[in-house]
Amino acid sequence: MNQNIILYNNLDDEVTLRLKWSCDDSITFIPYKLAECGVCLICINSSLHDNNSSTAIESTKSVAETLQKCLKKFKIQSKDYIKEKFLSDLKTATKTYSGEMLRQKLLIMKNCLNDPNVLTIDILYNIMEAFCDVQDYDGVIQLVKDVEAIPDKKHFIQTPLLQYLYCFALNRSNKPENQLKAMQVIEFSLIKNEGFIPDLICLYGRIYKDKFVESILKDKAALQNAIYWYRKAFEMQSNLHSGVNLATLLLVAGNEFSKSEELQRIGVFLNNLIGKKGSLTSLDDYWTIATYFEINVLTENYGKVIKAAECMFKLKPSIWCYKSTIGNIKLICEFRKKSGKINAQENNFKFWMEYFIDVTKQEIASNIYSFPVIVLESSKIYLPGYVKVNFEVEKKSVSLHKQCTTCTIKDCRQMENWIFISSMIRSVSCCKIDERCLFLCVNTNFDSFQLYFPSSLCRQKFYDLVKNMMEYDKGTTTYLNKDLSKKQINFIYELNDDNTKKILGQGTYGIVYAALDSNTKKKIAVKEIQDINIKDVPQLLKEVNLHSQQYHRNIVQYLGSIYECGTFKIIMEQLPESLSTLLRSKWGPLKRDEPVISFYTKQILEGLKYLHDQNIIHRDIKGDNILINTFTGVAKISDFGISKRLFELFPTTRSYTGTLPYMAPEVINIPSGGYGTPADIWSLGCTVVEMATANVPYIEYREAAAYIIGHYKKHPDIPVELSDQAYLFLCRCFTSDHNQRATATDLLNDVFISQYAN
Repeated sequence: MNQNIILYNNLDDEVTLRLKWSCDDSITFIPYKLAECGVCLICINSSLHDNNSSTAIESTKSVAETLQKCLKKFKIQSKDYIKEKFLSDLKTATKTYSGEMLRQKLLIMKNCLNDPNVLTIDILYNIMEAFCDVQDYDGVIQLVKDVEAIPDKKHFIQTPLLQYLYCFALNRSNKPENQLKAMQVIEFSLIKNEGFIPDLICLYGRIYKDKFVESILKDKAALQNAIYWYRKAFEMQSNLHSGVNLATLLLVAGNEFSKSEELQRIGVFLNNLIGKKGSLTSLDDYWTIATYFEINVLTENYGKVIKAAECMFKLKPSIWCYKSTIGNIKLICEFRKKSGKINAQENNFKFWMEYFIDVTKQEIASNIYSFPVIVLESSKIYLPGYVKVNFEVEKKSVSLHKQCTTCTIKDCRQMENWIFISSMIRSVSCCKIDERCLFLCVNTNFDSFQLYFPSSLCRQKFYDLVKNMMEYDKGTTTYLNKDLSKKQINFIYELNDDNTKKILGQGTYGIVYAALDSNTKKKIAVKEIQDINIKDVPQLLKEVNLHSQQYHRNIVQYLGSIYECGTFKIIMEQLPESLSTLLRSKWGPLKRDEPVISFYTKQILEGLKYLHDQNIIHRDIKGDNILINTFTGVAKISDFGISKRLFELFPTTRSYTGTLPYMAPEVINIPSGGYGTPADIWSLGCTVVEMATANVPYIEYREAAAYIIGHYKKHPDIPVELSDQAYLFLCRCFTSDHNQRATATDLLNDVFISQYAN
């Protein structure tokens, strides 16, 4: 936009000329001179050196005209800027807000339409469409009334696109008088031959379709009128909306897909049109996917229906989008001839219908305790399921059922049903990213279920029910694994493509492999320790079985141990990744993200406090021994309790690449023992430094690290980017005198931890 004007006093023609050449097209450059008589002379081409007064007057007039034109042009461009700014703000609002918050934002922005520079047809269309998206149809109707009250603007509403949105809002307002008004507006447009745009004609068909549904499917005249107008729109301009609605109504009228040429022709067209838009997983337009969903329901291709339903679920469209789709599917299911046997895919389709219907509910009845849910597996696969809170039995519980989509119920080997009494439930928490998502953490094999409810209302109802159940049975929690020493755990290893055992990690004392519990098909981890002397096995078995009876949210649960062919195997719950792996491969240094450091440090401290209260010293705290469930954000300490025994059996493991960079000075100086829980606190400080830098502590010293730690009692360098609170926290961890070093309980009350808690 050419909004810059320069008036330049020409004292040197050559300098003025150079300055003019330096200006780009966005600048209007006007040089001038002052005559001896005091008159302003404008330098225009050959008149640059002319001092004649008559020429000066003529030049002055010329510049006045030039300035006037420039300023008029600037005024026009200012109007364009105001308009563009409003559209930009509207776009930002629709992306940032949703629901009631967006509606309130739109009502505020609506006041800007009082400015005549803002009130244009395209702006009216955009804000009316935004009101429709939040289902504020009364807002659209009132806006139209306001515009019609402006004499020089009321003709805007006669624009076909605005008429469509106006009639759409009138029909969706669910008021008989408004529906009649919508029909009158459309009929008037059709008489004037101005309304022959497919969307407006489709809307006419939609009004008759609504009349048919409101008559409890008895008004056959309304059905025929709906078919007539949808067919007319499809013939004028074939598109997804008119095609899928026409196909649905033809089926309702008694036509069968296998016998009707019209239905088959529509089906071929719709599939071809969707195919041109790309693969199903690449589509991000709800109506395209919903049409694919509906057309495959019509053709009873339930495999494709399920794939489309999952895509619709991931898009999280507005409620009225679901309502429109579900309305058509209900009509199809009501009038289609029923087949005899229902297969597994059709059963899954019925689940998705139930799920989508619950999405549209505005309130949850007080006697509802069961909900359809989508379960996100650790393999990133979505499975349909049902969750229920059982209040009618003596021992209140939560039951979860998962439907397997890859095999039939008859030969499915996956565990599909769980029942958890309140003492089995560790925690229930709501996801902050998705208002539908909830995490249910249980003690059985230490599973964490990520559940997606139809709506935030359903999620909150389930959350409140479980919390009430846990509160009712508070204090009844028991250690569920206390009998594991008596029960043999059978498992099979997970294999790679080359039939080798899948490795989860390699620790100081052995290799950890992925496995499945043969009884439950649950993922577990098996740590194999080679070259164990047979005489040491009984004590190790005793210690592992002892620790399997201990439970805390922030320690890895031992499930048992066995000794086979010279290999000692420790069976434990499986978590996705270690802290070190996440830091090196995904997160990177966290020194500029202290809330994350504090979040995981607090959990490690909670686990350490539990161990220290049980008189257990870990002796090997480091990033590799902190396992993270990135779905729930829970950190757990692994390899606790038996570290001392393994350390005694494998004294050579104190290498630079293993434990040494995390060792406290007293551990290095007193290799035979004699140190206690403060050694774990020093190691915790080293782990915090590892989180901040994403590197092993003392990495710059390499083999000299033992001397630096043991002789000088020097702690690892603390990154300068950390705050004063973080620095003081680490200083408490690195107190050289272990008798003066802070305890886990002390550090849990440190400001670095408390300031970020919740």
